[in-house]
Formats: sequence, structure tokens, C-alpha cells
Amino acid sequence: MKIKKLETFTKPFVSFVKVTTDSGNFGYGQMSTYHSDITAKIFHKQVAPWVLEKSWSDFEDLENFI
Repeated sequence: MKIKKLETFTKPFVSFVKVTTDSGNFGYGQMSTYHSDITAKIFHKQVAPWVLEKSWSDFEDLENFI
């Protein structure tokens, strides 16, 4: 399964990310409780481009791109 979509949901003091795979599975995680708007921007600019379309279970694959 590959990571197909990354979405962030941000309020002033908390930010969450939703990860969706190409098979439709999804999960949520907390990203930040401090300057969450900045964390979400950094996530989309510096993390998302590297992990989209990569296997969620193959960390070696992800390590090779970062």
C-alpha cells in the first residue's frame, strides 16, 4: 500500500494529519500543540512531497529519499 493522500486539520493549538493509502485505508495522528499552523505548512512543504506515493510500510524506501 502506498500513501495516496495527506491532509491536515489545524486549530490554533493543535494540528492533526490524516493519511490515506491507495487501498482506501486511513489513519489520524497528532502533529503539534504549539504553533500548529506553522507545523502544518512545514509538513506540506518539507514532508509530504517525500512520502506521497511511497509505501507506508517500507521505511528504507522513505529513508533513501530524505
